[in-house]
Amino acid sequence: MQRVKDRVNWVFPAPEQGEIAYKSESGKVVVYPRRFHILIAYALSYFLWNMHTFRQTILTQEYAKYFDTTNEFNPSEGELGVDFMLLADSFYLVLMYPLAGYLVDRYGMVCIAYGSVGQAISTWWWYLSFDNFGSVLASRVLASMSGVMI
Repeated sequence: MQRVKDRVNWVFPAPEQGEIAYKSESGKVVVYPRRFHILIAYALSYFLWNMHTFRQTILTQEYAKYFDTTNEFNPSEGELGVDFMLLADSFYLVLMYPLAGYLVDRYGMVCIAYGSVGQAISTWWWYLSFDNFGSVLASRVLASMSGVMI
């Protein structure tokens, strides 16, 4: 655990006061730049996560043609369909949010970095899956599991 704290302190050194802001001698409030690094990292990764997750909503008919499947989730006929990707995303998001909240609270920026790496791997996995629906679905599950930590 100490190694993780040392890494985080090396990348983002903690201010001596332990506060995110302080008052200078003139009485003006001064905010540490570290706060904005975290805000920018969070905003960019959230923006990319939304692009990654919801781009298929408007392209379901094209996805169905490309993967040679249907739009609807119909397991009785053996068709998962394109809509199953969104269902699987939602299911794993609901399952992973409590765990991700605990991990991010416990490990902080290190956990966010691992989530970003997971997102990058899942994006490239999806890209290299071509028309293999099962592989695309697995990459989406990985994206859901790692995306909540960002």
